[in-house]
Amino acid sequence: EQGLQASPLSKTMVILDEASNIKNSFTERTKIIWRLNAGRKVLLTGTPLENKVEEVLSLARFLLGDKMEWGEHRDLAQAFLAKYML
Repeated sequence: EQGLQASPLSKTMVILDEASNIKNSFTERTKIIWRLNAGRKVLLTGTPLENKVEEVLSLARFLLGDKMEWGEHRDLAQAFLAKYML
């Protein structure tokens, strides 16, 4: 049945080790990694996050992709943290 077929991307997974390398949203490397498309995405890091909301949003952008509208407003950061962080 057509409705039960999975798209090719739903079976792919990207595991990004050393995720701290994409905390800076202004680097070309980060922008390229944001564009990776996969059904599942995992971030691994041993580096603690600092008190910079922008860094958390950069990691979240990789994980969520187009599921959120990305801007540079603190309101977006607060909305993200309220919805996705424990």
